[in-house]
Amino acid sequence: IGPDFQVIKKIERLMEQNQLRVGQLTQLKNQLTNQGDAVKVQETTQALVEQNTALQEMIESENGSGSLLGWLFRLLAS
Repeated sequence: IGPDFQVIKKIERLMEQNQLRVGQLTQLKNQLTNQGDAVKVQETTQALVEQNTALQEMIESENGSGSLLGWLFRLLAS
C-alpha cells in the first residue's frame, strides 16, 4: 500500500553509520605506513561506499512504489 517508511528510516540510519565508518577508515588510512594495510582499508572503504549506493537504490525503489495514499503515509510517518 505504498512505501514502508520504517524500513526507509532504518536504511537511512545504516547509510549514516556507513558514512561515519568511511570517515574513520579514511583517517586511519592516512595514518598507516604499511602499504598493504592501507590497501585493505581502502578496499573496505570502497565496499562501504558501494553498499551505500545499493542502499540508496533500495530507498529510491521503495519510494517509487508509492500509492494514491502515499502522501498520507508520508505525513503520518513524519
